[in-house]
Amino acid sequence: MAKFPASRAAAMPRERTEVKPKEITVERVERALAYCAYLITIYGSKVVPIFERLERELAALKQEQSTMERANKFLEAYREQRGGTIDTVSAPLLLTTRPAA
Repeated sequence: MAKFPASRAAAMPRERTEVKPKEITVERVERALAYCAYLITIYGSKVVPIFERLERELAALKQEQSTMERANKFLEAYREQRGGTIDTVSAPLLLTTRPAA
């Protein structure tokens, strides 16, 4: 077995750099889907499970965006109807049920 000379640099612990994951966006998933579709044309059905997973992820992201947009529109209409902003202290009271009169 060949021996490699040990250097001081190899013996010293390396600094760990923290890699922050990129945000998962609709655009990134669509780009991954396009690349995966290309891979399917080359490698065939081996890549299909990945393609299907990306399709599900894309649908979930779009649903989440749709929900956020609907929530923002509702909140905007609610504020306009009530003539102002929602008091964040009493906001939980909006979600409580009131006894029938």
